[in-house]
Amino acid sequence: MSYPGKEAVVSQVLSLTMECGDCGHRCRMKRAELAEFGVTGATRLSEVAKRLVCKECRDEGEPGRNFTIQAAFASNLARLRAEAYLINSREARGSARRARGA
Repeated sequence: MSYPGKEAVVSQVLSLTMECGDCGHRCRMKRAELAEFGVTGATRLSEVAKRLVCKECRDEGEPGRNFTIQAAFASNLARLRAEAYLINSREARGSARRARGA
């Protein structure tokens, strides 16, 4: 379970919709299907795309590692926490960049 200020993990989602940026192939995977790629329930959502390989691209000899992921959360609270974490992390990175530039 995620706590306030922590990034969402795979165990909080029902399924993931993924789209390959290289070939445009879309698919929906449930948590159990992600085990093939070494993704567990404790894997952070931001790390999932790094572990995936597009089957369509792989068959064509392309790298197929440019993924966009959209999560379908099990509860609305988990979705809200994930959005809050994303917003807070963007704000923190922006503050750090401004501090370095000053």
